[in-house]
Amino acid sequence: LNSASMLSNNPIPQFLPIWQWISMPEYNCSRLRPIGDEWTDKFGESHPIYGYTSVIVGVICEILYIPCAYAFFK
Repeated sequence: LNSASMLSNNPIPQFLPIWQWISMPEYNCSRLRPIGDEWTDKFGESHPIYGYTSVIVGVICEILYIPCAYAFFK
């Protein structure tokens, strides 16, 4: 098999604009996994301590980034 024959037998177009992917069944994963509110109702759990900790650590890292970047370029 040469590469030209392999490309001509491929049923999925290789170069697609991103706005066409949504309507193609090859790229529709919603049948595999419930989406949005369905997933939350079925599997969702609330973890407020983890959420608050993640937000606090993220904010501290962002605040410390500014003086570190200033020191690097000084």
